[in-house]
Amino acid sequence: MKKTLKALPLLATVGLVLSSVVPAFAQEGTINVVSREDGSGTRGAFVEIVGVVDENEDDMTTTSAAIQNGTNGVMQTVAGDPNAIGYISLGSLNDTVKAVTVDGAEATPEAINAGDYPIARPFVVAWGEDQSDLSADFLTFIHSQEGQTIVEEEGYIAVDASASAEGEESSEEASSEETTEEPAEGEESAGAEEAASEEETTEEEASSEETTEEESATEEESTEEESGSVVASLPSYEAAGLEGTIEVVGSTSVTPVMEVLAEEYMALNPDVTINITSNGSSAGIQAATGGAADLGMSSRELTEDEAAALNQTNIALDGISVVVHPESTVEDLSLETIRSIFLGEVTEWEEAAQ
Repeated sequence: MKKTLKALPLLATVGLVLSSVVPAFAQEGTINVVSREDGSGTRGAFVEIVGVVDENEDDMTTTSAAIQNGTNGVMQTVAGDPNAIGYISLGSLNDTVKAVTVDGAEATPEAINAGDYPIARPFVVAWGEDQSDLSADFLTFIHSQEGQTIVEEEGYIAVDASASAEGEESSEEASSEETTEEPAEGEESAGAEEAASEEETTEEEASSEETTEEESATEEESTEEESGSVVASLPSYEAAGLEGTIEVVGSTSVTPVMEVLAEEYMALNPDVTINITSNGSSAGIQAATGGAADLGMSSRELTEDEAAALNQTNIALDGISVVVHPESTVEDLSLETIRSIFLGEVTEWEEAAQ
């Protein structure tokens, strides 16, 4: 008996040494999937991007998933379950849960801008045909330097609202140029020699100016590429002195950044009140379509039918973080493994870790 008692401390010491040398198994047990409710923009974007759909693009999230009606619900559930896995907006991520890397890429604005992190989506605001001057001015603020600075400070990616419009105009102009009749070969050659000599002189005179301008533009582009931000190129906002109330309804994922934007806008426009109702992307789109809301928030792209009935603009880009319990030993999962987990094909952590 005495030998046995004396041996216990030694065995405990050996166990501690071995545990420090040999790491515990990555993760064990049944995977408890946590998902969002039907109509959630985050869920819609997640299943589409990850591929948790069938051949008809219908959502195929495993029926065993625990459904939560909001970002906070997902975070609280995952934080309370060591075997859970869920997904939330990048901007809502905090230390109550742990975000895993996906195919080695971390969910950060830099990785999303570089195209390295695969699960990303736009934050959309939509409105009906009759938009008030007040809600239009609020959007002007959101797309300004001040507004997009807030977007970045809240952990999202700033956007340039004019970029897509300019791209569409460029495409239309290019199409118009392609359809323009080309001059006949005879006419083209007749003036070619005369034009060539004039062009040579003009090019020589403009050469030094162009070089200086190109160098300056290159430096500016290089600076923007390094920072990955478009904020510096955006216009500043000037308060219009309007008054009234704006009703904003929709996505629980868009709500946190919208609340900060609204607070700052109201500080600049003290006679304005902005009411925000957080009840899901689909509800926001329906409210905007029916006129119950001035602006509808969506954390997914609008469908063709929705886009046909509404005007829309992106106010930010966001990553969707795949999250586990903060003490989980899982650090990285492939996109294919995540897909299999949420389809219910992979149900054990031992299998997911392979």
